[in-house]
Amino acid sequence: MAVGVGTLIVSWVVYDALCRSPLGATAARLGRDAVVLATALAWGLSQLLSPRAAYLHVGAAIGTIMAANVLMVIIPAHGTWSPALAAGRAPGRGARQAGGAAVAPQQLSHASVLFIM
Repeated sequence: MAVGVGTLIVSWVVYDALCRSPLGATAARLGRDAVVLATALAWGLSQLLSPRAAYLHVGAAIGTIMAANVLMVIIPAHGTWSPALAAGRAPGRGARQAGGAAVAPQQLSHASVLFIM
């Protein structure tokens, strides 16, 4: 059980740190690095667990990353966008960058999630 919960927590923390680092500056670079890290996660889990369990854990990690990304990055960014747009002014650049940078990898990860399902 510790491997499963640890995988979910560590995968989100690593992904979030990757998004905020210069390595996540562009969607293409972030996508490439995320695929490399997901492959490394799959290999590492296959060394610890049975193939079926590793497959399930990788899928759970990707799903957790997507859900946490929406909950902790995209929704808070929209919370600052909506009042600004309602008041007729442009949202702050920081909020626009945080939300926009989080949406592109979210869209790219849908294909991998559908494949895993």
